[in-house]
Amino acid sequence: MRAKRGLGDAVTMEEALVRVWRGALVEGAEEVELEGQRFAVRETPRKRLREVDFVFEGRKLRGLEQNPKTESRWAQLARAGHKVMQFLSAGRYIGNVVDGKVMLYGGKKKSGTMTRALDALAELPKDMAQEERKKDKPQKGKRL
Repeated sequence: MRAKRGLGDAVTMEEALVRVWRGALVEGAEEVELEGQRFAVRETPRKRLREVDFVFEGRKLRGLEQNPKTESRWAQLARAGHKVMQFLSAGRYIGNVVDGKVMLYGGKKKSGTMTRALDALAELPKDMAQEERKKDKPQKGKRL
């Protein structure tokens, strides 16, 4: 996935996520610039975590600072002093940046691009995704 950067250059999804992460968490900027647009960095009302709503290649995304008070492995890294930001699209986590390193979720990419993965996520209703996850989990307490 590439977006125009300037004269012939392009920004990948990974580069865009790192730019947002760097601006919000490393530099402490009040806004980040991406594809010639500026996006405000603000704090969440309750937890005071930094977040940025931005657009990349026409897609609405959100970068959210990792809450260090949760039990996830990402929170453990945040508690240890690492700068961790999660990224969401359509309410679903798509990846994160930890100390400048990007991890996109979704496992192996067979032959698709991140664009196709995001398109598929956007088309899938949230309740349908929850039902699919329930099917995959072993059911407790049921006897044959």
